[in-house]
Amino acid sequence: MFKKILVAADGSGHSDKAVEIAGDLAVKYGADLTIVHAIGHGEISEEFLKMAEAEHLIEAGADESLTPASLYGDVASATKATRGYGISYRVHEQVGERIISDATDIAKRSGAVPVETMILDGDPAKSILDTAKEKDADLIVIGTRGLGSLKGLLMGSVSQKVTQLCECSCITVK
Repeated sequence: MFKKILVAADGSGHSDKAVEIAGDLAVKYGADLTIVHAIGHGEISEEFLKMAEAEHLIEAGADESLTPASLYGDVASATKATRGYGISYRVHEQVGERIISDATDIAKRSGAVPVETMILDGDPAKSILDTAKEKDADLIVIGTRGLGSLKGLLMGSVSQKVTQLCECSCITVK
């Protein structure tokens, strides 16, 4: 039934459950499994900052004093280095790498061997949808709530967009 499964991981509890379910389905159907993490632009959630602190990528409480200019010395360097994030793009990449690594471990515990992992850059919903299309995925698995801000309280804004706009089957996981 499913040949190519794409699962979005962001390190949240719902995401971890989505990866576990995607791994189970990949094993059951002998499907290729692609795990993606999308680095979005814009506001940084408190949960993301806590994860960065836990990974010792930023100092505890640094979110209040972190500005691009304080990290990089001038506005031009700050704009290039942070690409609009407010904290260094490298911090986002490092947290993303950890999220992908943890998700890969979850998938392996389910018995799946991920064929591919990817860190995507840009609007998370659009990046996930574009990648699913490029990979010809016939299933997207995504958590209903992620590490984002409270904008999408009942169902996260990313999962809501992906569910509404995807061209293939989609499972949202609580």
